[in-house]
Amino acid sequence: FVKKPQPLKLLDIPKPPNKNAPFYKNYPKRYAENMFKSDYDCWLKDQEEILIKNKELEKQYQDELNKWEEEERNLLVIKQIREQYFNNQPNAIIPYFEIILTDTVYPHYLSSQIFSLKYNPTTKILIVDSTLPSVDDIHEILVGYSLSESAFNKIYDNLIYQFTLRTIHELYESDVISVIDSIVFNGGVSFFNKATGQAIYAYIISLQANRQEFLSINLEKI
Repeated sequence: FVKKPQPLKLLDIPKPPNKNAPFYKNYPKRYAENMFKSDYDCWLKDQEEILIKNKELEKQYQDELNKWEEEERNLLVIKQIREQYFNNQPNAIIPYFEIILTDTVYPHYLSSQIFSLKYNPTTKILIVDSTLPSVDDIHEILVGYSLSESAFNKIYDNLIYQFTLRTIHELYESDVISVIDSIVFNGGVSFFNKATGQAIYAYIISLQANRQEFLSINLEKI
């Protein structure tokens, strides 16, 4: 819960110097006039700096308020979707699981994956299409490590398997009212074909996991 931001305290603008102040009467008229002019110019400069700073403070507050209001709206939408899911409303099924996957914390090299979900209420099958890091993406992360091609391939394959199992696990664990009987996970990667220079998207893994069978697996041993 984040508290609503409060307006920031603005800086006070000091009063301008008074030409008739007793202080100036202690000096000769010409000298006092020059002294007042210098003091007034300084006051104008200080006033301008304070006004600029106050505008910055007002903008900072407005930015914080806008951000807070947007977060509140998002939280309200999420709350409504969760309530609709728990009431088993069909239109909330996909948005609910999209929230689950969005909130799942993955390692940084997997945090930018994009999910697309489809749900069949008759068969209770959830189809998950997900982007995956390419071989080149993982090569960049492992720069500096001396690995054979077979060792690297083993690391890459294991990463893809672990990501797939983790995603399916998160979905089943969050499905507290059991609207899913089976999950089909399809994972693909984008890469450039070195022969043609064309961008290609290809699926590299597809797995269907039945709910009861999957939840009976001890993932810590895999």
